[in-house]
Amino acid sequence: MSRSDHVLSVLLEKFDEGVAREEILRFYAFDCCIATTWILRRVLSKFGIHADAIPVSVAIGNRRWAELIDRGVRFPEDRRELPRFLELHGAYSVGLVALDPSRVPHVVLVVRGIVIDGSIEQANRPEKKIVLPKCLAIPATAEFLAGLPLTLEVNEVRLQYRKIADGSFVQSPDWRRRDENERIARRIIDRIGRIA
Repeated sequence: MSRSDHVLSVLLEKFDEGVAREEILRFYAFDCCIATTWILRRVLSKFGIHADAIPVSVAIGNRRWAELIDRGVRFPEDRRELPRFLELHGAYSVGLVALDPSRVPHVVLVVRGIVIDGSIEQANRPEKKIVLPKCLAIPATAEFLAGLPLTLEVNEVRLQYRKIADGSFVQSPDWRRRDENERIARRIIDRIGRIA
């Protein structure tokens, strides 16, 4: 295994054990996908690993929500009726998507054929049976890279990622806060260097 492969492996295995996420959350809130992506991209580049920041939409739902989708159940067209409908079925979903044009999209990394979502925990709703890890690493299929949905299940939670054409995240303060992001990246690089 090459040094860069080992570094990537350590980062993914130890992400939520204090190697990266803890450092990021000292400055940012848990829903900081843009800063997390910038910082992880910088960390990986330090070790010679190229990573692309990709804007995505993510639909996330509990097991009951996924069952309704799989059975082809029609959801109410009137959005006001949707919460009652979902509650009646014990279903719940959350989306990480910029439906409002004033908001920026969710952002992930694509590294060596892997999608890395370093802030997916922001979708956690334990009371609704949506519990996800702090970091998710999944294969970046050719279909996903072409803009088709990438669907998977983790802990009985259905996730559907879709690459979108929205580069607005690079204008976000979290993306442009270079000095603080660089300090956080350096601390993570030091931690990885001690482990790897």
